[in-house]
Amino acid sequence: MDSSIVNESESSIQSISLIIVCSDTASVDERIWQAVRKLGTANCRAELRLVDPAMQVVDQRITYRPIPPAFASVSEALSETKYQRVAILDGDGELSAEQWASLVSGPDDSTKAIFNSGTAQGRSRGILLWFYSVFVFLFLKTRKHEFTRGAIIFSSSQSAHYIPHLDGKPKTDVTRIIALARLHERRAVESVSYVPRPESTDSSSRPVRAAFKRAIRFWYTELMFPKRHVDVAQSKPKKSKRYLITLTLMLIASMLLFGNLSYPLFEPDETRNAELALALVDSNDWSVLKLYKNHYWDKPPLQTWAIACSYKIFGASPWSTRLPIAMASLLTVVFTFVLGRRLLGFWAATAATTLLMSTLGFVVISRYTTMDASLTAMTTAMFLFGYLSIQRGFSRSKSLLAGVAAGVGLMVKGPIIVVLCGPPLLLAQWLERDRITDRSQSRTDRLTEDARRVLWFLVPAALIATPWFAFTAYHYPEFVSQFFWKHNLVRFSQGFNHAEPGYFYLVGVFVFMFPVSYLIPSAFRYATSTKYEHVQVRSREAGFLLLSIGWIFLFFSFSSAKLPTYVLPAFPLICLLIGAMLEQWVFVNPVRRSSLLQRLIRRAPVELPAWSIAFAVAGYVWLQVSVMATAFVIGLSFACGAAMLTAQFNEKQKRARRTWWAAIAGVTMVIATATAHQYLPAFSRQRSDLAAIAELFEADQGRGQIVFFGRDPHAAEQMLNKSVIYFDENQAAAAAEFMQTLDRAVLVASDECLGQLGEIVGERLCFEKVKQGRHVFEVEVQNDTAPIVRAANSIDETDVR
Repeated sequence: MDSSIVNESESSIQSISLIIVCSDTASVDERIWQAVRKLGTANCRAELRLVDPAMQVVDQRITYRPIPPAFASVSEALSETKYQRVAILDGDGELSAEQWASLVSGPDDSTKAIFNSGTAQGRSRGILLWFYSVFVFLFLKTRKHEFTRGAIIFSSSQSAHYIPHLDGKPKTDVTRIIALARLHERRAVESVSYVPRPESTDSSSRPVRAAFKRAIRFWYTELMFPKRHVDVAQSKPKKSKRYLITLTLMLIASMLLFGNLSYPLFEPDETRNAELALALVDSNDWSVLKLYKNHYWDKPPLQTWAIACSYKIFGASPWSTRLPIAMASLLTVVFTFVLGRRLLGFWAATAATTLLMSTLGFVVISRYTTMDASLTAMTTAMFLFGYLSIQRGFSRSKSLLAGVAAGVGLMVKGPIIVVLCGPPLLLAQWLERDRITDRSQSRTDRLTEDARRVLWFLVPAALIATPWFAFTAYHYPEFVSQFFWKHNLVRFSQGFNHAEPGYFYLVGVFVFMFPVSYLIPSAFRYATSTKYEHVQVRSREAGFLLLSIGWIFLFFSFSSAKLPTYVLPAFPLICLLIGAMLEQWVFVNPVRRSSLLQRLIRRAPVELPAWSIAFAVAGYVWLQVSVMATAFVIGLSFACGAAMLTAQFNEKQKRARRTWWAAIAGVTMVIATATAHQYLPAFSRQRSDLAAIAELFEADQGRGQIVFFGRDPHAAEQMLNKSVIYFDENQAAAAAEFMQTLDRAVLVASDECLGQLGEIVGERLCFEKVKQGRHVFEVEVQNDTAPIVRAANSIDETDVR
C-alpha cells in the first residue's frame, strides 16, 4: 500500500529545466530557495541553471546546497537543458505558488507566460514607457517587455528556433521568446497581473530609451528580416548561361535607350537645357550656367557640361542633346543588375533589370533631357554601394564608390541626393549595428571607428563637389541664397511651382510605373508580411530596399512641389524588391495558394495584351503612328497572350512556367519599345513648336520673321538655323508695334498673349493656328486699312534675343 502511494505521487511530479536570471537587486541564494519551494508546492521538481552575464555567482557562498551551473547568456543555458519543458524566470521576477502551478499546467507543446506589471515612476519615463509598451504590443505581439517581471515555460524542442535570436541581454530574452513563438505560429498564452512593485530609484527615461532601441532592432533584424540573402534559398544558372543573359540584357538596354533619339525636343524643359549647353559652347565660359546672359542658379552644371561636350563632339541636335541622358540611364541599368546580383542574387537582379526596362516612366525619362535620369543613376549607385559597405561590416572600396556617387549627384542636382540616400543608409546601419559592430570595443573606440568610416565616404564626395560650390559662392554671393534657399528649401516648403496634394505619388506611381505597377501590391505584401512562411524567404536586403523606397515617397509627399519624375530614384529599388519576390515566390518556392500574385497570373494572359493593344490603337488614333508599327505591336501582343494561355494549361511543367514568364516579359518589352521608338517621338512631333516651324519653312521659305511672344525661344535659333525675335509677356504693346511692321510672320504665343495682341491691333492681324505644335500661328498683316498703332514703349535691343 505504501509503495503504490509513493510511486503514484512520484509519477505525478513534473520535471522542468528552470533557468534563473540573476539580477543586482536580489540575492541568488534567496531566489533559488523561493523558486524551489514554490515549485515543490506546485508538485514540480527542477533542474536549475543560472544566467549571470557578469559571472559573479561563483563568488557567493551558498551554504545549504551546491551552486547550480552558471552561464553567460540564456542561449547558452538553453543549449544545456535536458528536460522536456524549460522555464525561464527573468530579472527580479517573483511568482506565487498559484502562478507557478498555473504556469506548469497545460499542454507540453504550448508556450505560456506569467508576469507582473507595475506603474512607471516619473512623468517623462511614464509617457515613454507607454509608447514603448504600445510598440512591443503592436510589433512584437506581446504585452511582456523589459520592465515587467515574470516567467515563461515552453517545450525544449522549440529551443532551436529561439537560441540564434537571443543576444545575451537577459532582460529581453523572455520577451523575445514570446515574440518568436508567435512568429513561428506556436500557441502562446500570456497572463498579466497588475500588482504593486517596488519602484526603482532611477526615474530617468534612459533605460526605457535603451529598451526601445533594443526592441526596434530586434523587430527589424530578428522578426521581419532575420536572414541575409546568402541564407535564403536561391536558384543560380550555369556560368555560360549567366554570361548569355547578361549580354542579352545589355543589348536590349542599348537598343531601347539609344535607338531613335532624334525626335524634336520637348518644350520648355528640353529646349531650356539645350539652350544652357549652347550658351556654354558659344561663350567658352564653363564656370557658371547662363540663360540669355542671366545667371542660372536652379541646378548645378554637371549635366549641362555633359550636353555641351556632346555638342562639341557631335554638333547641336536633339540626338546629341539626349545622348548623355541615355548614357546615365544605361548606368542605372548596369548598377541595378551588377549591384543587384551582389545584394539579392542573379535571378532577382535579372528580373529587376527586365522590369526596370519595361517601366514606362523610366523609358520616357531616359529619353527626356532633365536631371532626373542622371540623379537616378547616382542615387542607385549610392544606395547599393553604401549598403554593400554596411552589409560587410565596413568596406573601404564600397564606401569610396558611394562617396563618388554622392559627389557626382551633388554636381547633378544638388544636396537632394544626400537627403534621399543618407537617412535610409544611416537607419540601416543603426538597425544592424549590433551585428556589424565589435561589442568588445569601448564606446570611444566605436566612435573613432565610425568617424573613420564616414571619412571614407565624405572625402571623395567633398573632392568632387566642393571646388565648384566654393568657387561659385565666393565669386557670386547671391548663389547661396538663390540655389540653397530658394530652389531647394523654399521650393520644398512652399511649392512655388508644381504644387500638388500629398497623395499625388500614391496614385501617380501606378500610372508612371505601368505595367510593372501590377506587381507592386504583391511586393508590398512580400516585404511587410509577418507570416513565418514569408519571413523565411525574405532577406534583410529586401528590408533595406523597403526602407529606402518608403523614405523617398515620404519625403516627396511632404514636399509642396511635385512632379512624377521626382520619384524616379525609387524605381530601380522597387524593381529590385519585386525581383526578390519573383525569385522566391516564382522560381524557388512557387506560390500555390490564392494570393495577389496568383490572381495576377490568372488575369495576365488577357489583361496585359489588352493594355498593349489599347496603347497601339491610341497611338494610331491620336499620335498618327504608322499602320505597320501599330499592326506589329498588336500582332506581338496577340502572340504573347496566346503563349501565356497555352502555358497556363500546362502550368505544372517547368518549361511551361518559363514560357509563361517569357511571354509576360515579351508583352512588357513590347509596350516599352513601342513607347520609346514610336509613341514618344510621335507625341513630341505633335506638340513641338520648333518642329512645326521647321515644317512650315520647309514647305515655304517665304514665311517671314519668327516671333516668340510670352514663350521662351530656348535653342530656337540653333535648331532652326534662323533668326528669332522675342518679346516678354509684359511687352504686349512692343510686340503689337513690331508685328504691324511685317507682312507675314510665324508667331509662337500662348492663348493669353494672343488675346493681348488682338485687343491692341484689332483685325489688322490675321491669325491661323498651325495643326502641328501647340502655340504656333501663321500671321498676315493687313496694312492698307488703318494707320499703324504706335506702341507706348519702343523696341530696343533687349527685346531681341
